[in-house]
Amino acid sequence: MQQLQESASQLETLLGSLIKMVGRTNERIDSLDKRVRQMEWVIRETHMITHEEGGPRLYAYMERKN
Repeated sequence: MQQLQESASQLETLLGSLIKMVGRTNERIDSLDKRVRQMEWVIRETHMITHEEGGPRLYAYMERKN
C-alpha cells in the first residue's frame, strides 16, 4: 500500500514538472512569435519606404526575368 502511495506521489510530481515545462515552452514560443511579427513589420515598413522613394526593391532577387 505504501509503495502505491509513493508511486502516485512521484507520478504527481512528474506531472507537475511536465506542466511547468510546457508552460515555459509556451512562453518562449509566444515571445519568439512576437519577435517574428516585429521583424515582419520592420521588413514591410522598410520595403514600403524604399519602394516609395524609388530605391532598389528589397525583394528584387526573388523576381524572375523572362
